[in-house]
Amino acid sequence: MVTVIFEPYGRKVEVTGNETILDAAMKCGVVIRSICGGKGACKKCKVRIDKGEVKLLSEEAKLEDGTLLACQVVPVTDCVVYVPEESRLGVQKVLHKGKVRPEELDPWVRKEYKDGKVVIIYREDGRIIDERDKDFKPLGLAIDIGSTKVVTYLVDLETGKILAEAYDINKQVIYGDDLMSRIEYCIRNKDGYKDLHNAVISCINDLIRRLVAMSRTKVADIVHVVAAGNTVMTYLFLGRDVRGFADAHYEVEKGSYRANARDLGLLTCKNAPVYCLPCVGRFLGGDIIGDILTSGMWKSDDIQLLIDIGTNTHVVVGCRDWYIATTGPGATTFEGYGVRYGMKAMEGAIERVVIRDGKVEYQVIGNVKPIGICGSGLIDLLAELFVNKIIDSQGKLRKNHPNVVERNGKLEFIVVPASESGTGKDITIDEQDIKNLLESKASVCALITTLLKKVRLDLSDIKRVYICGAFANYLDLNNAVKIGMIPEFPNAEIEYIGNGSIAGAYLVLTNYKYKDVVENIAENLTYIEMINDSDFVDEYIAATTIPGKKEYFPTVWSLVS
Repeated sequence: MVTVIFEPYGRKVEVTGNETILDAAMKCGVVIRSICGGKGACKKCKVRIDKGEVKLLSEEAKLEDGTLLACQVVPVTDCVVYVPEESRLGVQKVLHKGKVRPEELDPWVRKEYKDGKVVIIYREDGRIIDERDKDFKPLGLAIDIGSTKVVTYLVDLETGKILAEAYDINKQVIYGDDLMSRIEYCIRNKDGYKDLHNAVISCINDLIRRLVAMSRTKVADIVHVVAAGNTVMTYLFLGRDVRGFADAHYEVEKGSYRANARDLGLLTCKNAPVYCLPCVGRFLGGDIIGDILTSGMWKSDDIQLLIDIGTNTHVVVGCRDWYIATTGPGATTFEGYGVRYGMKAMEGAIERVVIRDGKVEYQVIGNVKPIGICGSGLIDLLAELFVNKIIDSQGKLRKNHPNVVERNGKLEFIVVPASESGTGKDITIDEQDIKNLLESKASVCALITTLLKKVRLDLSDIKRVYICGAFANYLDLNNAVKIGMIPEFPNAEIEYIGNGSIAGAYLVLTNYKYKDVVENIAENLTYIEMINDSDFVDEYIAATTIPGKKEYFPTVWSLVS
């Protein structure tokens, strides 16, 4: 047994055997950035050993600046580990507002008076949830369970009013930033899914405490819960094993899920029923069903397109009675994976970039010194580099700007000089970073164009495009088009719907009829898998340049030519 102390947190933990510094951090609740889930690939979990001896598990464990990768280092003696600012998961920018349309209130629970008491009846099966006094006001909880963040609304079920909102980072991030990292954690650890279940329930319970404190209500007054999340998050919320999701052919039962709050460990009325919006495929879950419900495309005769860009990208095309959807790799590169100074949208991240008269101007989340660049900033940067002819269509840097420098035989563009950064080092982007970003944007574009090909539609056939998800909501759409990430839709209106997952959960919570609507959407939704699809491969390859095919980006091509 050795003891590891993490600074500047002052937290102490004992570890045994071959547990890494990252494992030790997980044990004591210290969140260190780790996009790859401890495989040593992302190189984000940098730490400094101030005291003690460690064993390196790989040659890549030690970085050029002298820091070590927490996932590749095992403590041999008692250690003091310092987590530098760039490795800390700070205050993150979270999209918690959804587009909630005013609808007729018709909740799932009803009050009946009996012998001077109020009996709370659950409409779906007629069971009695609780008995209260005559002045009792039932509350509901809507939850968006994202892989990165959890958003909650506390709702007065008699008025539909949102009494309080609260959100936080999903505590599962200590087990890996993305879904596959968490699935791999469950594969490595037999009961790993229980750890992940407990982490998200703990997060939700913390949020419930905040909600009732803000609204001056009681947790026991929450008599109904509706949750939406991707399929993996839904399974983990319900305490189900997710190891099967590693198999690309794993089949998910289409439909909604029900549970009891007490069985899940939620801080609510002990008999509060829990309803999860239906899941459709391995990575297509209730969050996308919530998007479709919130957008209103389920009641339109016009052909519409919905794009939800997050850790994965989801694309849905359809109208009233039919929907075709696909999903694929999304914005992981724009969240920092494969980009040296890339990071999530949290304090210290550059979120906006403009190159004006040759000078780089930027905006930082939290108005502090920058430590990296988040997704919206990376899209702006790529667009500005291309428009100002600092990179060519292949993403190669040109030596025509004073910020382009050569280091270790590689060209880099200095976005922020060391004198202005929060790390005391230049914040740069190099050609490998740009290549990875182009591959990521190509995946998003190819999903859209391939899906339209499958249903024999052109861009001009789409009448409305819905943009949803945290990443998509904050990006500059014009710049996303300039780099060839989202095609031009000549006849479509563009509408941002914000967090469609939480808005969808709220709508279902407050109106019983939407249960049938979301289950009908799931039943009528056809999922197309793009893995190894030849059309997708062709579209992807064509989209790895800036901007991409001329027929998809005619305006951009006219500008650059």
